[in-house]
Amino acid sequence: MADEKVLYEVKDKIAWITLNRPESLNAVNRDMVKSIVGYCHEAEEDPKVQVVIFKANGERAFSVGGDIKDRARQNAMAVEQTESPLVQRQAKHTAIPGTPAPAIAAMNKITIALLHGYTVGTGLLMSLACDIRIAAEGARLGVSEVRLGFMAGSGGTQRLPRLVGIPKALEICLSGELYDAAECYRIGLVNQLVPYDQLIPAGEKMAQSFLKGAPLALRYIKEAIYKGSEMTLEQGLRYRVGPAEHGNANRRRQGRAESIRREAAGGMERTIGDRSRFKGSTVQSWPEFGRSLIANVEP
Repeated sequence: MADEKVLYEVKDKIAWITLNRPESLNAVNRDMVKSIVGYCHEAEEDPKVQVVIFKANGERAFSVGGDIKDRARQNAMAVEQTESPLVQRQAKHTAIPGTPAPAIAAMNKITIALLHGYTVGTGLLMSLACDIRIAAEGARLGVSEVRLGFMAGSGGTQRLPRLVGIPKALEICLSGELYDAAECYRIGLVNQLVPYDQLIPAGEKMAQSFLKGAPLALRYIKEAIYKGSEMTLEQGLRYRVGPAEHGNANRRRQGRAESIRREAAGGMERTIGDRSRFKGSTVQSWPEFGRSLIANVEP
């Protein structure tokens, strides 16, 4: 267990995925990516798991990012290999992804990242793919890829502006600077800021608050918020998530209301020309009349 670079444990409906390479400041190599992606799939398929928490061992860093030495070795091996274009194309489609961020973002379960120390590059991109981020005081967050000659991938340039706004995201990505956890909390990059010794308890407390809700409700709320954020307000208000029966009930209710609207409209059209029928009586306007009918439709 101690030799494993990524640990996985399920306890009280919470899956814990722990980076366990403190001697290298939890730099993420390809084997770790493969393990994290596998554990994400395992947690997603486990009906006993409702919340997934990502954390790291060692006091100095959540993760300093991707393992540059490992990447250099992989690039050298790729140059040495003289495979056919067909084999290269097949390897490209079956290759291990560069970071686990896409697998984390694809999860339907609620995800929480507990950040401390250096949280840089791939480490920060992993946390951006999570739903909630809690940081320990003194943590340093940033995306340093620009200083290595490339841009932040795996959603770094897309998720970051959605959290902190375009101007601040540009500053963070273009400068490659590290930002103190207090500043990250101020700009909304992290949800909570706690003392280091309270980081895991804070994560457990938040997870337990989520576990008070029904599992399906948690899933559909998450889906509605994320998908609704990509729509206009009007589209988001019309968006429906939930079991098929919930959708069918909505359609039945809407159908009954529409039927009443048509009947009411037809009746008004037939009688509106005969004004004498309404003399001496109190008549509701069509909007009031229609609303009173629709209000009486039982769900």
